[in-house]
Amino acid sequence: MASKDEKLFKNTIEVPIAKQEEIIVTDYLKECIHKVAKSEGFIDYSLTVNYGSNIGDGYVSNMLKISINDDNRETLTVLVKIPLKNKARREIMKMMSLFEREIFVYKVMLPQFEEIQRLNNLSESIKFNNFPKIYLAEFNKDKDDAIIIMDDLRESGHKMWKKSAPINFDHAKLLLTTLGRYHALSFATRLKNPKFFETLLNLNDDFSDVLLTPQFEMLLKGSVTRIIEFFQPEEVVARDKITNLIENLQDICIERVKPKYEEPYTVMLHGDCWINNFLFHYSKTDAPDDIKLIDWQITRYGAPAIDLIYFFFICTDHKLRTNHFNELLKIYYNSLEEMLNNLDCNANEIYPFDVLQKQMKMYGKFGVIMASFILPALITKDEEIVDLNFVMDQNSKEMNEMAEHVVDKMIETDSFTKRIRNVIFDAIDYGYLE
Repeated sequence: MASKDEKLFKNTIEVPIAKQEEIIVTDYLKECIHKVAKSEGFIDYSLTVNYGSNIGDGYVSNMLKISINDDNRETLTVLVKIPLKNKARREIMKMMSLFEREIFVYKVMLPQFEEIQRLNNLSESIKFNNFPKIYLAEFNKDKDDAIIIMDDLRESGHKMWKKSAPINFDHAKLLLTTLGRYHALSFATRLKNPKFFETLLNLNDDFSDVLLTPQFEMLLKGSVTRIIEFFQPEEVVARDKITNLIENLQDICIERVKPKYEEPYTVMLHGDCWINNFLFHYSKTDAPDDIKLIDWQITRYGAPAIDLIYFFFICTDHKLRTNHFNELLKIYYNSLEEMLNNLDCNANEIYPFDVLQKQMKMYGKFGVIMASFILPALITKDEEIVDLNFVMDQNSKEMNEMAEHVVDKMIETDSFTKRIRNVIFDAIDYGYLE
C-alpha cells in the first residue's frame, strides 16, 4: 500500500483530460471513401464528416462518422476506423499489427466462416452473421496506414450498453448464444477446411506481444497489486490469492494462455469481450433481439473459455453470476452444440462440456487479472478520462508515475471496490484461484 508521502507526491502530478483528436481528412482517407462511394453507385456526392465515437469508447483507434450525400439517392452513413496518430501509442500498443489482424478477420476469416455456413445450408435463424457490413478494409504498409469502413450500426438502431453498468441476463444470454455459434465455426473449420485452419494457426499472437512490453507488464502488475488494498488484513485467503497472481503474472497472462496446453479444444477467439465491443438491437421490449460484435483487433487462437471468463468477470456482477452463472455457461454450450450438429459435427467429441468446465478453472486467474486492469476504465466517466497521448509521450520513469497516479484515481470509487472484491470472492468460490 502506498505511503502517505507517496500519495501526496502522486497528488501533485497533473495529467490533462483527454480530448477528441482533431479530424483530419487525409488524401488516403478521401481515396478510400471514394472507392466506397463509387462501388455503391454515388457519382456527384459530398461528404459530411463528424466524430464517430465518444472518448473512452476505444483506445487504439479513431472513429469517424462519414455521410456520403447525393441529391439523387439515399445518403449512406458509414463508420471509418483509422489508427491514432500518436507515435508513442502506436509503438507501445503495436497498433498497426492490431489493425492488420482486424482487417484479416473481416476480409479473410469471417468470409470463410460464412462460406462454411452457406455450404451446409444453415437457416438464417442459427447463422453467425453478428458483425457489421464492411465496405472496405485496407492495410497499407507503404503509407503506414490502415482503414476499415463499415456500416454505422446505430443507423439501424443498434446501441451500446452503458459501459459502467453490469450487463443483465437477457443481454448476457444473447452474447453467449452468439459466442457459442462463433466458436463452433472454428471447430468445424478445423475439420472441414484444415488447409485454411492451418492459416489461422500460423497467425501471430499480437495480444501477448503487447502484454510482454515493459510498459504493459508494469500496468498489469500495478493493477493487480492495488486491489490488495481493498481487502482487510484478516481477509487472509483473498490477500494470499492476489499475492499469488502478482508473483505469477507473466505465466498466467502469457505462458498459460498458449493454445498448446488445450489442443485440440481451441478456437479463434474474439479476444476482447468487454462491453463496448457489443452493439444490441431492440424491437418491442427491453430484451435485445440482435447483437453485433465489433473490434476484432486481438482475435487470436486459444481456448474458448478465455472469451467466456473475460466476459464474466468484466461485464457481469456478483448478483448475475450468483443467480445465472451455470445457466449461462450451459446456454453457451447448448448454442455451440446446436451449431456443430447443424454442421454435421459431434460436439461431445469435439468439445465436451466437462472440458469447458476444466478450462474455466484453468483461465480463471487470467480473467481476474484482466478485470483488475479493465474495470477501472469501465467505471471512469468519459469526462474524467485522461490524455493517454500525453502519458505515453513521457519518458519511462515519468510515464510509470503518471500511470500509477491515473489508476489510483480511477479505483478510488465504491463501484470499483465492490466489483473487484466480488470478482475475487466469486473466483475463489468457483475454485478458479487454486
